[in-house]
Amino acid sequence: MHNMHPLLNANLLKMIRIDIQVLFALMMLIPTLLRAQQLDSIQNPRPAYDWYDPYKKDNVYYRVTLRDGQFRYGYLIRENEWEVVLRTKRLGDVSIPKQTVESIMPYRDPKATDRRDPIFANRYFLMSSAEPIDPGDHYVLINLWGPELHMGVARGFTASVQTTWIANPVLVGLRYGQPINPYLHVGAGLLYGGDLFQRGNGNIFLPTATATLGDRRYNLSVSLGKLHASEQPQLSGTFLSAGGFVAVSDRLGVLFEAGQLSGGDARLLMPGVRWQRRGGGYIQLAAVGLSYPDPQAPEPPTAGSGVPANKLIRFPFVSWIRRF
Repeated sequence: MHNMHPLLNANLLKMIRIDIQVLFALMMLIPTLLRAQQLDSIQNPRPAYDWYDPYKKDNVYYRVTLRDGQFRYGYLIRENEWEVVLRTKRLGDVSIPKQTVESIMPYRDPKATDRRDPIFANRYFLMSSAEPIDPGDHYVLINLWGPELHMGVARGFTASVQTTWIANPVLVGLRYGQPINPYLHVGAGLLYGGDLFQRGNGNIFLPTATATLGDRRYNLSVSLGKLHASEQPQLSGTFLSAGGFVAVSDRLGVLFEAGQLSGGDARLLMPGVRWQRRGGGYIQLAAVGLSYPDPQAPEPPTAGSGVPANKLIRFPFVSWIRRF
């Protein structure tokens, strides 16, 4: 036994010497590895979360409607009786309490991730843009003179019913919108109606064509149409209108509408604002300037053409919009 001690000691010393050499080599290599990792993280930065997570529940993009009228967009990670978890593009995984959720439905446009309700993105004061609302989305718009009902009936198609508080006239409409690219839409529409209590007398017929440039934050629309009103021929004629919208914040937007009828005999200008109420729905307020021929106005002495002078009136315009 005593004769084996020197051999064991030699082997032990040899193993210790090898371990020290390996440890020293690793210590020399660690700075090089750290430097390479740092350079890789700078040249190829990795996001804090994986936007296209292979373990997400599905590949469907969802829109979650909250009870206060706001919206959340993202891929659905988890849903149970307590919460809905979305993988969003800006905030990563977001947990939404289930009691605050009104509905969850697939959404066709992953790029439209702002908090404004897309159902109102195509609406100005009187006219609509060429972008249609989604099928199954419906909203009611109440003006001072009466209500309007707009419904997404099929992909690209929006149906409407418009009237006054005395139900004269009653107009039904159908619009179709088609995207050319994400920032250009074209569409066509038709409004038709009259007085239901006079067997359709006083018919109104209005076909239109519309082009919209922009997205839901900033857009501009131009419409061209031919208005025919059987009992008010002074309102019949070709009209050209334009409408625009600029988002100031998630709840506030500035919009305008302008129109010209029958070669400039009647003109309309409506600048205003739109803001979202916390309980849901939108309020629109505009200052209206309307210029139109007044048959009872005296002819200007220098005119000599027999054309009546235009009358200018100004009044406020308030409307309320809410989905249903």
